[in-house]
Amino acid sequence: MFDRICLLRIDYRCDVKIPDTKHRELLLHLYKKTVEKFRFQKKYDQYDTTIYFNSHSVQGCCYDKEEDVKAEGRIPEIYEKDVFRFEVRLQNSHLNHMKSRKGREKWLEEYFKESLYRHYMSKYLGALLYEGDYYKINKARTRINQSSLTKKEKEQLIEFLKYVSRHGIESAKQKYTRYYFRKFLTQLKALKINPILIPKNRKDFPSFMKNPFSI
Repeated sequence: MFDRICLLRIDYRCDVKIPDTKHRELLLHLYKKTVEKFRFQKKYDQYDTTIYFNSHSVQGCCYDKEEDVKAEGRIPEIYEKDVFRFEVRLQNSHLNHMKSRKGREKWLEEYFKESLYRHYMSKYLGALLYEGDYYKINKARTRINQSSLTKKEKEQLIEFLKYVSRHGIESAKQKYTRYYFRKFLTQLKALKINPILIPKNRKDFPSFMKNPFSI
């Protein structure tokens, strides 16, 4: 009977323990440099501890759970301490759309599946946050120069990274052709370098950080 309760909303989430508060602060700083719009999602980054990607029917969310709890005026529970949370929230309108379009019933047994969890997290957050670890420009340049790319490709890729670092992903999409933009992202993905760099002038940030979001 519990499996057949009609869903009005369901949230998929991924909690990552990141003990260093500066690392969690860095993530929010980097996520503000992602695209402003993607498909029907629009970014909202005016909050101190949270980034939203909202399409009304589906909402992607990245936030510092510990700091979010403190802002509410309460002490974090053990399962909230040091946690950076990634969430995808499916609203009732999306569930209704999936029922009419794909015949997917609004039941827990339909949505409580590993395959759907991975699909939604990848589609509504992974595509916005990009793959690859985070580097400052010097470490990224070293990694690129050690790759098998041609000299010209290395120079172009480094210039792309520097431009994104100064102006953000959204501006880079306007500057580069669709072909080159995708080419650079593919090359960076192969090298496991995130296109959004850690600012080199921020001495309080590390020069490298493993990407915590992996689906």
